[in-house]
Amino acid sequence: MITNREIQQILELKKQVQKFWETHGAEILRRVRIAEEAYSRVWNQLGDQLLQSIEDFQQYIAPHLELVRQAIDALPPRIKRIMIHFAESGWFVSPWLEFAHLTELQEIADRDDADSIDEVMASYFRAELDAIEDSLITQFSSRAPILKSAFTLHREARYEASIPLFLIQADGICHEILGVQLFRQSQGIPATADAIDTHSIDPLAAAIMEPLRVLLPISYHTSRIDLTTSMLNRHAILHGLTTAYPSEVNSLKAASLLYYVSTIRVHRNVKNAAAN
Repeated sequence: MITNREIQQILELKKQVQKFWETHGAEILRRVRIAEEAYSRVWNQLGDQLLQSIEDFQQYIAPHLELVRQAIDALPPRIKRIMIHFAESGWFVSPWLEFAHLTELQEIADRDDADSIDEVMASYFRAELDAIEDSLITQFSSRAPILKSAFTLHREARYEASIPLFLIQADGICHEILGVQLFRQSQGIPATADAIDTHSIDPLAAAIMEPLRVLLPISYHTSRIDLTTSMLNRHAILHGLTTAYPSEVNSLKAASLLYYVSTIRVHRNVKNAAAN
C-alpha cells in the first residue's frame, strides 16, 4: 500500500517534470525538428547518390553479363562437338571428370591429331583408373566381382580379356539404366538415341549425352571397318573377327566408355529429383 509520503514524492516529481517541460520543451521540439530536417536532407542526398551508383553499375555490368550469357549459351554446342570428336576416336569423356579441362580438350580436338588425343586421354585415364573402378563398384555393387576382374586384367596387361569385359559391362549397365542395349542400332540409328531423350533435362545434359545419339566407330557394322587394324569395335571384338585389338590404349578407351555410360544414372536421378 502506497503511503502518503510516497504519494507526495510522486506528485513532487510530476511537478518537476512539468516545470522542466514548460522550460525546455519548446527547445527540445525545435532541436528534434532540426535533426529531422538534417537527416532528411542527408538521406535524400545519399539516396540520390545510391540510385545513381546502382544505375552506373548496371550500365557497366550489362555488357559483361551479356558476354557471360553468350558464353553459357555457347557451352552446350561446344561440349557436344568435343564429346563427339573424342568419341569418334574411341574416347568417352566423362562430364564429372573433364569439365575443368574443357579448354584443354578443345585445343586437343582442334589439332585433330589422333596420336595427341590418345596420348593425352590415355595419360588421364591411367591416373583416374582407381577412382573410376571405385565409383563403378559403388554404383553397381552386384557387378563388383566382374568389374574387379576387368580392372585387374587391365593392370596385368591382359588386354585381350579386359577389353571384352569392359565392353560387356558397358552394355549391361546401359541396359540396366536405359532399358536398351548400348550397341543395338536400327537403320543406322542407335537404340540409345530415343531412350536418352527421356533423361536429358536441359541443353547441357543433352550435349553430354550426344555420343549416345549418333552412330560411332565402336558400334559400326564390321563391313565398314578394316579388321586388320587395331580399331576398337565392339562387334569385331566380341564376335572374334579381329585379333588386332589388344592394347593398353584400347583397354583404357573401353574403360572410358564403361564409366561414361555409368554417368547416365546421375542424369536420370537429376531429372527425377526435378520432377518430384
